[in-house]
Amino acid sequence: MNLSSITLSLGLIGLIVSIYGIFSPSKIYYFVEKFPRNILIGRILAAICCILAARESFVMNMAGLNAYKDLIYIIAPVIFVCSIIFLKELLASRALGGILCLISVPIVKTASLSGSPFFQIISLIGYVWVIYGITLLMAPWTFRKINFFLSRNKSFPKKLFFLKGITCIFLIYLALFIY
Repeated sequence: MNLSSITLSLGLIGLIVSIYGIFSPSKIYYFVEKFPRNILIGRILAAICCILAARESFVMNMAGLNAYKDLIYIIAPVIFVCSIIFLKELLASRALGGILCLISVPIVKTASLSGSPFFQIISLIGYVWVIYGITLLMAPWTFRKINFFLSRNKSFPKKLFFLKGITCIFLIYLALFIY
């Protein structure tokens, strides 16, 4: 995947969410409010997180432990089952944090190796994801605190989605004309 397709994907997904948020911010608030305790979404995100972690483990050089990489096929499902059993509380927020940390690795790597102008914008997004992901892994209740701060009247402000939409249009512009 190249930098242009990554940036275009980020811009389009963000723009769709922004348009939906402008027209019905209360529905997005309701979803975000119920998200941390949603068991099904937590399990799905935990499975995606384990798959991404297993993929990254296969890609990385483990020096003397490279001969044991086949054990990842056993370790990844065990970690998934243990996370479902022992991390029931706020699993969706924790899994989202793990996914943000894991998905930013190939994005930042692709951006930094692309040699394109303004690749730092996508790298910055990746690093912000890492910081937010680590925060969610260590303190998953901050997901609710941050969203409560952004939406004091049980609905996200439309200005927030408008600003996000403009940012996503800028990302689409970068993807189509710069990268």
